[in-house]
Amino acid sequence: MKKILIGVATFFTITIMAQPGTLDSNFGVNGKVTTPIGTANDYCSAILKLSTGKILAAGSTTSTMAFACYNPDGTLDLSFNGTGIMNYDFGAGNDKINKLVEQPDGKIIAAGDAIDAIGTVNTMAVMRINPDGTIDNSFGTAGIVNIHFNTEESRCNAVLLQPDGKIVLGGMTEGVSIYKMAIARLNPDGTFDTSFSNDGMQTTVFFNRSEYITGMALQPDGKIVASGGTILSGGSNQANFAVVRYLSDGTLDTTFSDDGRVNFFPVGSGVGRDMLLQPDGKIVIGGYAAIVGSAQDFALARLLSDGTLDTTFGTAGIMTTPVSTANDWIFTLQLQPDGKILGIGDALITATSYDFAVARYLSDGTLDSSFGTNGIVTTDFSALLDRGFCGTIDGDGLLVGGVSTQGTEDFALVRYELGIALGTTDNTFQQLDIVPNPATSFITLRSKSVTPIAYTITDTTGKKVLSGVNATERIDVSSLPAGLYFFNGEGYRSVKFIRN
Repeated sequence: MKKILIGVATFFTITIMAQPGTLDSNFGVNGKVTTPIGTANDYCSAILKLSTGKILAAGSTTSTMAFACYNPDGTLDLSFNGTGIMNYDFGAGNDKINKLVEQPDGKIIAAGDAIDAIGTVNTMAVMRINPDGTIDNSFGTAGIVNIHFNTEESRCNAVLLQPDGKIVLGGMTEGVSIYKMAIARLNPDGTFDTSFSNDGMQTTVFFNRSEYITGMALQPDGKIVASGGTILSGGSNQANFAVVRYLSDGTLDTTFSDDGRVNFFPVGSGVGRDMLLQPDGKIVIGGYAAIVGSAQDFALARLLSDGTLDTTFGTAGIMTTPVSTANDWIFTLQLQPDGKILGIGDALITATSYDFAVARYLSDGTLDSSFGTNGIVTTDFSALLDRGFCGTIDGDGLLVGGVSTQGTEDFALVRYELGIALGTTDNTFQQLDIVPNPATSFITLRSKSVTPIAYTITDTTGKKVLSGVNATERIDVSSLPAGLYFFNGEGYRSVKFIRN
């Protein structure tokens, strides 16, 4: 649907709107892409929209770390390792990537876990790759870092990049018959940051049971919020959501729920899988909950900045959503520029068949009826096992990555339309609009705080067609052929615009 707005200004703006929740027919084949990485066991567990407009997916293939880079239309980017695919054997087996983050210089931090070279111990595994898929040997030892926590086993489920370039990793580490929340911070070169908990590593316990971090976010004041789950003490195996806040030096922030720690049941037993931080400082946790008398449902909770449940969200701070009549799990969250929340995961549609599943919520926690069917979309690849594990907002769409099993397991990507108007903001740091959009000769950036920034403009294949440094002035696009382009500014996500 096109909406044309004509005002007293000398230009007009065309806003292209798509039905929210529909598959993007310009991506892959009818909105879907499947990619065999190896001969079997290919799982995509991390996805990232790069500043170049390209898409990086990562995970594992038969116990080896795996990467696939795509052009914006879903075709493989052959400039990445020559084939669009790169495998990396980190250790002795069971190697996988769980999270990706891009540095301002375009290099990518990939974090997960791996069996070390001895072949017996899981470690937090971190590597840095260049945009072309080569290993950045200036990071750690030959591009990789292993973090043991001096225990039998450690795993990394979350990563964030600080403005100073330091890298924060979150996950779990094995104690005496328990798992503890584990967090570490590295310097930009991959060495441990000893200003963080003296040695760069910190562990946190609630009940001396199985406890873990699955999501993290950085507050503007430098405090680190981490969420995950914990098992209650006293012989109970009941799981609940858990949230911790650390000061910038790695110590617990006692202004957050008195001791820096919060745990609660979403409804019955629940598992927290991801979190996001809203611009107003509220904390949203997503996962799944075992509802009494049924299987697991999508579960969301929102906390105020002091750690108390936000009673304006859902029911007393908690929202559960049945997608199917069986097991429905949120694995990751995304926040739209308009404040709507996307819960991304999968649903057990039949006794043996999973589908990708996405639910969109309004800021008060209720389902957004304008998205899909009553706020929910499920997607089938005509396979028994279609599971969505990761997602990222891509301009006016949502990219979801996971696995599709059609004989063997393959990387699977889907792009959904979100109905976000072109020219509206698509970034997590500052607001940015492009006017006019469509453009004929020049574009101008509008933002609350546009400063001189490095930028590139790429076409739909990911090819750079323009670049510059000072984006505070009008940008001449008259030399570009008519078509769709991506503006990629340092510190911003890509914004689409049309050249008439």
